Amino acid sequence: VVVFGFLYYLATLSIVTQILPVGNAILADRYTYIPYIGLFFLAGMGYDHVVTTRRNSRTWLVTAAVVLLLVFSVKSYRQSGVWHDNFSLWENALRHDPDNGVAYNNLGQCYLELKDYDRAIPLLKEAVRNEATFVENHQAYQNLGVAYSGSGKQEEAIRFFTEALTRRTEFAEAYFGRGLAFSALGKYEEAVADFSRIIDSLNPRDPRAYYSRGIVFNRMKQPDRALEDYTNAIRIDPGYGGAYVNRGNIYYSRDQLELALADYNKALQADPSDGNTFLNRSFVHFRLKKYREAYDDALQARELKMQVHPQYLEDLAKAIKGG
Repeated sequence: VVVFGFLYYLATLSIVTQILPVGNAILADRYTYIPYIGLFFLAGMGYDHVVTTRRNSRTWLVTAAVVLLLVFSVKSYRQSGVWHDNFSLWENALRHDPDNGVAYNNLGQCYLELKDYDRAIPLLKEAVRNEATFVENHQAYQNLGVAYSGSGKQEEAIRFFTEALTRRTEFAEAYFGRGLAFSALGKYEEAVADFSRIIDSLNPRDPRAYYSRGIVFNRMKQPDRALEDYTNAIRIDPGYGGAYVNRGNIYYSRDQLELALADYNKALQADPSDGNTFLNRSFVHFRLKKYREAYDDALQARELKMQVHPQYLEDLAKAIKGG
């Protein structure tokens, strides 16, 4: 029994000793869950042996076991609160290890997802400052870039995205973020270069890169190239609503109304709460002399808080009666 318990513990622990690295963590509590079965087996067998061979000691042994079980139950219940959500998890980690760069980054990312940039930025800067405990600190620089970009500080964002790229040159997310920041500043050539780097080598199947480059090409008055990029984004992700909308807008501007209508229909399948697309489709229906459909779409757009000119609705109502 003793040999089995210890061998089970050692054999299952040896798999995760990181002599042959598995994952990014050097050590983690979860690595011991299965190995501990061997030790708990020994403890249980030992307890059973003592209880059955020393009957005079049974009462205090049972009492000790119950007390121990209660203590562990209370501790487990209190610890379970740490796992309530990501915020409580990483805040607890920082209480116990205030120099933990990973915890600062992950907590900052939680606030980043809520677009609470004022709270995210100081935490992410702490992650950068504690880079000795955060091997993948390029992620903290990337997250800082996202936070500053979301705050409208594009120059600062570019600086942090670039810093992330000096630490990991093949970092597609940093190129994407920097491309968006360049685009926001009107630096279209630089934005195209960053999106093209993703498309040409890092991740040729990233629909966001095609879509974002398409927007830049459209701003550069190159609708043919924009149209091609939107089409590629749709080819990779057939449910990409934004790409349908933007491609539909180009078709509409070229009087290719049936193609525009088909794209707006697809866009609304992907996002039926987009009032702007309802309004765009209404204009297409109007030009196709489908006045009832145009009127219904205009009303739906207004329901979705879009501004619809009253005169447009009046004209549609008259057209319907006249038809």
